[in-house]
Amino acid sequence: LLMSNIMDDYAKSQNKIHQTNAKTIKGLNNKIENATNFIGKLESQLNAAKETSLTDELTTVGNRKGYVQAINKARNTWLTSQKPLALVLIDVDRFKSINDNFGHSIGDQVLKSLGKTLKSNIRSSDYIARYGGEEFVIILPETDLNKTIQITKKIRKVVNSLKFELRKKNKTLKITCSYGISNFTDKISNTTDVFNAADEALYQSKENGRNQVTLA
Repeated sequence: LLMSNIMDDYAKSQNKIHQTNAKTIKGLNNKIENATNFIGKLESQLNAAKETSLTDELTTVGNRKGYVQAINKARNTWLTSQKPLALVLIDVDRFKSINDNFGHSIGDQVLKSLGKTLKSNIRSSDYIARYGGEEFVIILPETDLNKTIQITKKIRKVVNSLKFELRKKNKTLKITCSYGISNFTDKISNTTDVFNAADEALYQSKENGRNQVTLA
């Protein structure tokens, strides 16, 4: 009987220990799950913040910081693959007069619409950013100069068809842009040099009467 009582007490104590351990393990698992969920939320917030930091607030295309990251990545791919890599600079013609004559809110509408139009007329593999002011830049991976010219001329045609109804002034505003094209070569392989070449071509488009596509 004594042995039976001892065994009974032992079994009860072991059962109590087991229940306590089970509760402890369950509590730890809940804490781990909560911590995992918290980390997941933090990662989502971090990714969202990172994406926001690379996006132009007005036009929702990339910004200059995003462009720098994208062009460096594209150049590294070009260095290893040697597949064509082209750059297109786009600048709204006489944008200052739009702001002066119709107000900055209309100017902002023009930039928003232009950003959306440009983004919808490039491929998913391409990258577009608002470089600053009324200037945009497009990165075209695996695209030779002939194809780049075709794409740019298509964009030019679409941009020229844009209309902005100014109801308060009872007018319709139309815009044009000037374009400069350059590409990465053995002679010009630095991101700054390629950008400057496109910028010079853009300047020539302006000098030649605007609404032009010029190859560096």
